Amino acid sequence: MVNVISETLYFIASYIGLIIAFFIFVNWLSKGWLKTFIRVKASKGKKSMTICHGLADTYYRVGHFEGSAYRMKDRDGKGLTFTNVDRNDIIHTMGLTGVEIDIPSGNIIKRGVTKPGSEVEQTDNIINRVIMAPNIDDNWKKYVIITLVVNTILLIVITGLIIALRNFLEAVPTSGVIN
Repeated sequence: MVNVISETLYFIASYIGLIIAFFIFVNWLSKGWLKTFIRVKASKGKKSMTICHGLADTYYRVGHFEGSAYRMKDRDGKGLTFTNVDRNDIIHTMGLTGVEIDIPSGNIIKRGVTKPGSEVEQTDNIINRVIMAPNIDDNWKKYVIITLVVNTILLIVITGLIIALRNFLEAVPTSGVIN
């Protein structure tokens, strides 16, 4: 009975370790977004997410509103206060409220303004390319369909040959003596 309990505890501890390692890895990949997201969601609206755009990096911090001011702590631990936060400055995404801040200039990024190379501009370019793309002619569609059919038939034939060869090799005696 002691062995069963100890094996169960080892099993539970190993899975908890894997879950913690996975959380740390995903948080590292997302540059701290996951931890910040959980902290803001757990605050039930008291805190908000701050997306900080640095010179060469984007990172995430927790901040909060005090009247028309927005307070947050920078990566260095110094407190930053932004006064006169307008309603247009606040973003709503994934059930969170937040503010985007340009750290080098120390200003809040306005949502209505697009900067060159921004995500909005890239999305507009992609949509325009899709709309202006040339139509695919019927011959091309026929070639694609013929290729799909031929590849499917080849896959079925090769799978059948592998199964038949395996069954044939299992039927051949390995000892060399024929009954």
